[in-house]
Amino acid sequence: MRGPRKTAGKIFISYRRADTRGEAGRLADTLEQYFGKDRIFRDIESIAGGQDFGDAIQNTLANADAIIVLIGPDWLTSKDEKGGLRLNDPEDWVAEEIAAALELKKLVVPVLVENGQMPRADELPERLRPLSTRNALSLSDNRWHTDVNRLAKILALDMPSETERKLFWLKIGVVLCLSIPLMVTVGFLTMKACPGFDCPDSTLLEFWHSTLPFFGIAVSALLLLGYSKLVDPSHLGFYNASIISGVLGSLVSFLLSIYDELKFLPGSWSVSATVSSYFMATLTIILMYSFLVLSGIKPK
Repeated sequence: MRGPRKTAGKIFISYRRADTRGEAGRLADTLEQYFGKDRIFRDIESIAGGQDFGDAIQNTLANADAIIVLIGPDWLTSKDEKGGLRLNDPEDWVAEEIAAALELKKLVVPVLVENGQMPRADELPERLRPLSTRNALSLSDNRWHTDVNRLAKILALDMPSETERKLFWLKIGVVLCLSIPLMVTVGFLTMKACPGFDCPDSTLLEFWHSTLPFFGIAVSALLLLGYSKLVDPSHLGFYNASIISGVLGSLVSFLLSIYDELKFLPGSWSVSATVSSYFMATLTIILMYSFLVLSGIKPK
């Protein structure tokens, strides 16, 4: 089972307020739906009151997995009060953010907003010139969702989305819920089959034995059902088959557990209903595992 590719770091959005402030806020809100709110950093909301601006940005950049540089129409030509280019100002925070990200060798993605143009190397200060070699994406209002989805997929190549993280922990939970009753089932049947082994048959222990597989399978089926909306529709066939197997298997296991003895053949042929429920539980667990492996559980 494959886990998340990286520790879930932050996505840093670098922008100039006079240029792309509105787009930065909208992009942050959209990416939060994909990666989770706690992973998107935008200075206006992400810095606590009284916190040093420079320290907050430097710490966030150090822990970030990706930096998005929003480049609008005035990003390159924006000037300060004295008429100088802001990018040439050693105290310009936008330039500082990008320079620090490039120095740390982070994933830096230039995003051209509306009529923004990708700057040439000779138009940038020396410390920012590596930015000109990065492949840029476009982001426009009339193609907003399409453009943001494309950006999110590129970012997801280097970091797991919130959906991937949830599905990863779903797999862990299902494996635990199914493995525990399976191990107990195998152990109990082994004890039953061993000649001369004094297997306790008290009513309480038999009830616990027969209920555990049913409980583990039922919880697994409910977990899968609860997360089904996160799974890619093309992978839902085997995924749903696992859920159906779990529901039917847990129901049959429970029904078997309430009988003392089942007679499968005429005459004296009979078998313990508890043992039958264990065989049914084992078969159900194997089916659920198999269908889950076949499904792949890919996120939307």
